[in-house]
Amino acid sequence: MCRETLANRVSTLKDGLHRLFCLVPYEVISEEIWEYVMPHWIQVITNDVPLNELHEFRSILSKMLDPDMNPSGFGTEKMYKFILKRFSMTDMTIHKQALGWLQTLSMIDIIIPLPQIFDMFEVAVQTSQREAQDEKNSTREKCNNTLEHHYCASSLQDDAKYQCEMIRH
Repeated sequence: MCRETLANRVSTLKDGLHRLFCLVPYEVISEEIWEYVMPHWIQVITNDVPLNELHEFRSILSKMLDPDMNPSGFGTEKMYKFILKRFSMTDMTIHKQALGWLQTLSMIDIIIPLPQIFDMFEVAVQTSQREAQDEKNSTREKCNNTLEHHYCASSLQDDAKYQCEMIRH
């Protein structure tokens, strides 16, 4: 991308985000709309804004994501629910995406209250554990459903997945 186009893209994104923020006091942005649009905005900022230009988004994002400064009246939990939802999904690529958003926000000094961070990570760990347990159970079931005698051994080296080995008597 040429430098001019990139500068225009960053300016356009900043302007669009500012316009979104201007709608908040008029109660046009409901919680549902917030949860729908914010992942798109954060993803575009994370993917399309060069690191040396991220600082240009600090002011507007600080206002938008600070429950005390944001005129929406959303509490802290509702403000960051769009990220928390990502951690409740079982797809680890979605977790990685949400971690990328948190990294981007922290790079521009957006302060996310620790209780929200802890909630996000707790949900991520629970979801990951549940996914791992479901995968183990699925593998065990496959082993138990075979016609031949199988030996299922836990393998810590392979992310605690079960491996089936054929043992012939």
